[in-house]
Amino acid sequence: MPAILPFNERKAIEAAAYISSLLKEGIQYKRLVLLLYLADRRTLIIFGRPITTASYIATEKGIELNNRIPVIEFKGMGNEAHLVQLDKEFIWEVAFTGLDREEALVGSMELSGAEGMILEEIVAEYGSLSFVELFSLVQKLPEMQKSGPIYYRDILKAAGKPEDAIAVIEEEMNHITYMDAIWKRLKKRQKALCGRNEDDASRNLLN
Repeated sequence: MPAILPFNERKAIEAAAYISSLLKEGIQYKRLVLLLYLADRRTLIIFGRPITTASYIATEKGIELNNRIPVIEFKGMGNEAHLVQLDKEFIWEVAFTGLDREEALVGSMELSGAEGMILEEIVAEYGSLSFVELFSLVQKLPEMQKSGPIYYRDILKAAGKPEDAIAVIEEEMNHITYMDAIWKRLKKRQKALCGRNEDDASRNLLN
């Protein structure tokens, strides 16, 4: 089975917010998705990891984002949807409860410096293109020649990565996914134990 990484919602929000702040203008939702895809694609090819870990689907109408970014609100419908708030610091404040602006700007970002540079490169190269121009460019990519989920393997093969290198990248991704699942189970168990301890404490007070 192709490797799939757990979706990092916070990082996806930061990447979307950073792209919008670099453009300094309104941005169509589907145009934003195309820019995110190009950034994820380039980062995957260079570093063996995408930025957002979002999953994408290739369709005749273009690329669809299979993950929802719930804290970024969009105004309008379809291709005409625009980000309501383009100020990245404000988006961080809304996105991350309890995180003020100074914390967001100093050391609390999940985006690395290298990932930020990739996003800047993508905006510099493709940010001036219209949705139609971006759509045409992305549709010509090798992994877009068939409809359905776009797997990391498809992108790496399209970039000319050898099979043994792809296998190593997929093995590392599977390990990350496995460890993430263990961490989530431990957090769930810890939460359950804390709830049980609070119930016991409450009963002791009543007795």
